[in-house]
Amino acid sequence: MDSGKFSSSPFFKLSSQYSYQAFSASGYQDVWILHGCDGAGIQTDCVGDIMYFEHFDSRFPVAGQDCLVGDYGRDHTQCPTFYHQGKKESFPGYSCGWWRGYNRPVGLQEANGDGIGALGPHENPGDTETGDYSSSLLAALRNCPTCAYGSALTHPYEGTNAMAYFTGASWPWICTKGDSSDEPYSGSTANCYCDNEPWNGRQTKNFLGAKPEYPAYAQFTYCGLYSDDSSQIKLVCDFITLANGGAKAQRGVELFPATF
Repeated sequence: MDSGKFSSSPFFKLSSQYSYQAFSASGYQDVWILHGCDGAGIQTDCVGDIMYFEHFDSRFPVAGQDCLVGDYGRDHTQCPTFYHQGKKESFPGYSCGWWRGYNRPVGLQEANGDGIGALGPHENPGDTETGDYSSSLLAALRNCPTCAYGSALTHPYEGTNAMAYFTGASWPWICTKGDSSDEPYSGSTANCYCDNEPWNGRQTKNFLGAKPEYPAYAQFTYCGLYSDDSSQIKLVCDFITLANGGAKAQRGVELFPATF
């Protein structure tokens, strides 16, 4: 977790790098969960079980609701609730993804190579289909007038006195029709995952076919980690979303350690 440019342990000052740390904005019910090396986040592609990143619309449990099981590449409806296996309770409005902690500001493009999945699914040379939407997504992220440097590819907290730097990406939790191979993960034939799949699904590799489109509901997060007199640590974050062929930023959101 702390080697070379990576610096994740400062985010777990109040917990453990083999556990998680929750953060929340003062006066708000939603909560962000930063996981370390605790095994959280395994997906149906059998990857993603370190440095998992979660957001719940509320830290308070609610009655569970059924999730719409849609068609891959067409339906992108976020599940209304998520059943938390560890807490044995349901929580509303679940999104998830991956993050990395650094000792210097690292932008999304570099962090993608470190495993946060920001630019879409991995592609292997022998694949007959492609999910690569990275070129169009990079173009949208470069067009961010409300971002600190006019681009969502530059970490906005460079040049500050941050103890460490956070770069992450997250997507709504959805379920699509799968098969029996999904049963160990979802308990059914539904394939449920953080929806960083192409908006129109993976496409056949050829010059005449449709190109994969980036997911419209992706969110990208940059934070600086700072000392705080009352809570010991706090995050100051920018949240970046996609709109109208470009990106927009919600800047300077303070998040404090919270219970979950």
